Amino acid sequence: SQLVNNQSGLNLASTPVIKDLDNDGDLEIVYIVKKDSLNPSAWTGFYVNRLDLGINTPNSGVAWDGYLGNKDNGLYNYSPIFCGIGSVVNSSIVMDPSCNGFSDGLITPETNGTGPFTFMWSTGSIDSSITNLPAGSYSVRVTNSQNCYEDVYYTLNDPFIISFGNIATPTCIGDTNGTATLSSTGCPCMFSSCVFLWDNGITTKPNTSLTEGWHSVTITHTNGCVVVDSVLIPNSAPVIDSMITINVACNGGQTGEVELISNNALPPVSYTWQHGAVGEYLDSLSAGIYFVMAEDSRPCIDSMTIIVSESDSISNIITVNDVNCYGNNDGQATINTSGGLGPHNYFIDSAMINSNTIDSLSIGTYLLYSIDSLGCISATDSFTIVQPDVLSVGLTSTLSSGLNVPDGSANALVSGGTVPYSYIWNDPLMQSSSTATNLIGGWYQVTVSDSNNCSVIDSIYVGAVSLGNIEDEDVFIYPNPTNNHINVSGLDEFSFEITDLKGRVLSTGRNSNIISIEDFANGIYVLSLEKKGFSKKFFVVKE
Repeated sequence: SQLVNNQSGLNLASTPVIKDLDNDGDLEIVYIVKKDSLNPSAWTGFYVNRLDLGINTPNSGVAWDGYLGNKDNGLYNYSPIFCGIGSVVNSSIVMDPSCNGFSDGLITPETNGTGPFTFMWSTGSIDSSITNLPAGSYSVRVTNSQNCYEDVYYTLNDPFIISFGNIATPTCIGDTNGTATLSSTGCPCMFSSCVFLWDNGITTKPNTSLTEGWHSVTITHTNGCVVVDSVLIPNSAPVIDSMITINVACNGGQTGEVELISNNALPPVSYTWQHGAVGEYLDSLSAGIYFVMAEDSRPCIDSMTIIVSESDSISNIITVNDVNCYGNNDGQATINTSGGLGPHNYFIDSAMINSNTIDSLSIGTYLLYSIDSLGCISATDSFTIVQPDVLSVGLTSTLSSGLNVPDGSANALVSGGTVPYSYIWNDPLMQSSSTATNLIGGWYQVTVSDSNNCSVIDSIYVGAVSLGNIEDEDVFIYPNPTNNHINVSGLDEFSFEITDLKGRVLSTGRNSNIISIEDFANGIYVLSLEKKGFSKKFFVVKE
């Protein structure tokens, strides 16, 4: 349908806005036309028009083309003009809330000039009037059809102003003689018809029975308006504001201190301690619980329980590793300390040790104590380093049945040290038990080790059975000791063998009554003589 009378040569410069702008049930249209109707693309300006349609949405087309608004949303944003105070709004109807806290206030601007008018409220409303308002500040911008606007500001107030005076704290903490006096603009005189009810039951404006903290009061005004408000009664000053405590440094000491501070009390202040002391400062205290009563000149009484603590006692736990082998000095002590304030220094027989591990200790009893970083000293402990019995071995042997016959044996009997023991013999089989078997005649050495790797070495000679017929022949050797040779007397047709003490064969021969040992080193050797399966042995000393 046709919206307005045709205007020859006019072209729309943007998509029109068609909506109920003033919420009156009728549609309005805002549209823009170019100043240059012959060349609508030329940038020579444009006109903005608003029309009240009073009809349904039109459906006529747009000539040339549609130019979207400056936000590409079909809406045109424009800047209105401030035309002066009273140019748009000449007065307003303002109604405050009927009672404190109610939301029944009203604001209606009275406009002048040419309508229609648009309204933009601080509440977001676009109505010509706003209602159901609580007390507070509000503003509105009213714009007329000539693009003039005016901003108007309003303040709605509760009908009654509630205040409190003559506020005083109770005399002492816990007292009920704090005061406050209520005032309401709706109850101007002392004997008004208002009704008051405090939370402690008082029904007058003054209340002289208040404790510390918040208190509420309900005021019922003569118009039926009920207002609830509250007042804070400050805390009373304590007799003892604070304290300074210095704990005992060392366990069992008497270095504790307590100082009481009474800056807000009314002097003079007296202090009485449970254990009989007086005054605000105590020293030379041991650990414990202390109770004090204090009274100032108001008079107010205060009390306090004070705990003076102490550090844990210093305790040393000593772990000992004894000497491994008899006669060594490889004992060790490790100290684990608890209590006190680290680091700790250690004293062993009065000599200071910086480490908690002490090495290279020989057998004996030691005294130990420790000192922490505060100079606190532990109790003195003792520990003992012991050693095993000396490791010793006794050897016995069984003769072989003849020269070079492997049926002899040697046995080691061990005592001392730390079981179990291990054995190594120097026979060709390197036997490793306490008894070495299948031995021929000769010297044998055994090394015995215990579980601490302590060892002892010993040797034994395994002999061969001596045969009586050689002895019967009265065989002997000379000189012994000797320098170069040995003379054999009382025997012919025999063989001989010379070995060292380890059983190593150094020389053999037959039927030689003069046996040379000139090339031998000085020492002890074994000379074995054999005749027809019978034998006899001599120890020979070479000098």
